[in-house]
Amino acid sequence: MDAVKAALHQLGVPNSQVKTEGFGTDRRDPSKKAQKLGKVIATVSFRESHLSAAAREGMTLLDVADESGVFIDSACRSGTCGVKLTSGKVRLGTDDALSDEERAQGYILACQAQPDGDVALDV
Repeated sequence: MDAVKAALHQLGVPNSQVKTEGFGTDRRDPSKKAQKLGKVIATVSFRESHLSAAAREGMTLLDVADESGVFIDSACRSGTCGVKLTSGKVRLGTDDALSDEERAQGYILACQAQPDGDVALDV
């Protein structure tokens, strides 16, 4: 996939027209559950669900949602879990599956995003 993306860029195809989808990541093992113990690094607020939960080191926002019983559509756990970040900041491994418009509207990928302090999501 990296070679095809590089070739497209060399041909002048704009980044906004290059879409990829991965069914796994080299940064995260989707079958591995976050440890129940660990340093709490943030509070995640799920506005539509009226819930808040603690995020521990190494957890993604999708991990926190799963553990809290909050549903986020996440078919493959690596690119289809776009949710709107309404406050706070996150660290993302990649956001290739999002369009420029979605990014501008504040959408992030919950399966990749790790909170960088307290955050709130529209779910």
